[in-house]
Amino acid sequence: MKKNIPIIVLIISICVIWVCVLIIGYNMISGKLREEDEIAQDSDDDDEQEDVDKDINEDEHDKTQEKPSDDKAVDELLACAVASDTADKALEYFEAAAEQGNSDAQFLAGEMYLQGKGTETDLAKASDYIRQSYEQGNKRAFSIYAKMCFMGCGSISQDYEKAAAIFYALSDEDAEASYMLGLMHTFGMGVPIAYDVAENYLTKAAEQGYDGAEVFRQTMAPWVSGSKSDDIEYQQPDTVISEIEYSDDLAEKVDEYAKTLAQSEEYAAFTDEKAAIEKMDISVAANITLFGKNNWLFMQNPNDGSSYHDYIGDNAFSEDEMAAIAKHLTKQKEEVEAAGLEFVLLIIPNKEIIYAENMPSYIERESEITRTDKLVEYLKNNTKLDIIYLKDIYNQYKDDYQLYYQTDTHYNMQGCFLAVAELMNQKYQKGLSLDNVRFDIHMNDYCGDLGVMLGRQDRYSTDRVYFLPASAAHEEDMTDGSLLLIGDSFSEFMNTEFSYFFDGGVEHIMIMDYGYDYYAATKAALSQTGSKLVVWECAERYIERLK
Repeated sequence: MKKNIPIIVLIISICVIWVCVLIIGYNMISGKLREEDEIAQDSDDDDEQEDVDKDINEDEHDKTQEKPSDDKAVDELLACAVASDTADKALEYFEAAAEQGNSDAQFLAGEMYLQGKGTETDLAKASDYIRQSYEQGNKRAFSIYAKMCFMGCGSISQDYEKAAAIFYALSDEDAEASYMLGLMHTFGMGVPIAYDVAENYLTKAAEQGYDGAEVFRQTMAPWVSGSKSDDIEYQQPDTVISEIEYSDDLAEKVDEYAKTLAQSEEYAAFTDEKAAIEKMDISVAANITLFGKNNWLFMQNPNDGSSYHDYIGDNAFSEDEMAAIAKHLTKQKEEVEAAGLEFVLLIIPNKEIIYAENMPSYIERESEITRTDKLVEYLKNNTKLDIIYLKDIYNQYKDDYQLYYQTDTHYNMQGCFLAVAELMNQKYQKGLSLDNVRFDIHMNDYCGDLGVMLGRQDRYSTDRVYFLPASAAHEEDMTDGSLLLIGDSFSEFMNTEFSYFFDGGVEHIMIMDYGYDYYAATKAALSQTGSKLVVWECAERYIERLK
């Protein structure tokens, strides 16, 4: 047995060695195979990435071939436009460049729509393009944009103040801009009336070669006094001039095209308006009519109420004056009640107070609290008077309903209905609401008293006339008896609307028939009226009549 041990050990050793060789060989073969697989995988990945990169590069190449950079694309569109044989083709290229945001293209497209070149005249599109060009600071657009602001055109709101700011910015090099400032300072259109300043601009326009400037300067010269107007601060244009860079060749061609369009510019509405303004009576603008924003006209006649100074807030009643008014009204109330009637004071706020946002910005207010505000507060604190002051309710509804005519000193029938509703609701709990009535529309081209006094029915026949039909008053809205209504011109609409809500109708007295004396009118009526309610209607601008 011992003799066999070495042999057994040898056999075992050989087996171990053989197993190790097999294991090592397997690992070497497996490693080799894995290495080859990884190399193959890396090769496949590299090939795939190369394909992706190739696709990306091809896409970018295709994009570059299909569409140049934005600036280059716009330059090409402009080059095609100015080289076009026909205006309609040029407009097509300009509009394409305008859509890319090029302000020169916007201006040129706007001018073509304004003048009807290559297309039908379209003021809406013209104003859109001109506005876009101006807002980007393109100086070419400034002049026509100012004219459109002066008139109100398409997407551009009427705004004398903005027009004046731009005309001022252009006046050193633009004769028409100088001339427009001369007109505007003569009539107070977006700038203060200042005859010496107007004369200076008209003289400047004449020197710059504007035809007609000297003729109008001579027309307004008699209004120039020896006194000098205060320094006038003009608004700044609400955009900054921005230049566009092109190649020299393209810049020259675009400039030439723009100059050609500017020379042929025709804005008939603006041209007609200038001619009409030149014929206006300077004294009316100086003493009666005030030009507001958005085509609103206001009263500034010191001989017809106090609306101008009510707005400024420099005419407050003294304590003694308010005490005297309280005393007189209390006595009137007692006399009316002694006759078996109720007494109500109904005050209509001034148009200027309700629509203050349309008043000229150059008019500075000392206070937004009016003397009527103070008087009403005093009367409520110191008397037992029944007062309906419509300022708050008008402010509540003004944004949803137009309550006054733009071109007249009076409210319209919507504003009147609010007055009627407030009285019916407060005295008889009727629940009337402007939201629940429908008005007939009698006309859309009414020109109010202010427009007529200017002699400008051509420009200001723009107001809508509402009429409240009798059918608007339902049976549950009506009350027994009649109403004694004493008032100024505002009471005429009330006479119509109140009659729908009183079974016995309305006895209407105009104070003008009694020398504008409420007390005399009431004394005459009390002895013969069958009414149970006396209403004094008083417009705010005539509040002095309560003294």
